[in-house]
Amino acid sequence: MLSHIYFSMKSIPVFSLMVTGFEYMVLKGWTKCFPKISDVGLVAYFCYIILYLVVVEIGIYWVHRAMHGVKPIYKYIHAAHHSYVKETTISPFAVEAIWGIIIHDRSQGLGWPFLSAPYHTIHHTSQHRNFGNFTIWMDQLFGTISHPKSYLHHVQN
Repeated sequence: MLSHIYFSMKSIPVFSLMVTGFEYMVLKGWTKCFPKISDVGLVAYFCYIILYLVVVEIGIYWVHRAMHGVKPIYKYIHAAHHSYVKETTISPFAVEAIWGIIIHDRSQGLGWPFLSAPYHTIHHTSQHRNFGNFTIWMDQLFGTISHPKSYLHHVQN
């Protein structure tokens, strides 16, 4: 548990830098930000939210997959996170964000189509499956999905 907390604290400056960069882009007007629905209307606001979630889902999937596929990136950036490869060593302290807590808390989570803790546990134990962020859709699309029930059946046999 202490090593999880240590790695979380160590990663905060990196994540803070990324957020600072994104905030800078917003302040410079390089992105579309609408703090009020009335700025664009309900339909457009809803469409922007969906578009944002789709872009994030695609981006996180490919970045996460690259972190596993490109050896130097894995070794120097992502390997510490994957030092927790047994189900009993995965905990919410391995990350610092709310969604990270949800996928690392070993609960049954939200279920399909969300990439909840059982899916992410498979990611930690296999390291070549379930790269998605919020959902399992990208893993289904690119053939990297392992469903918890079928994975457990495969491992037990």
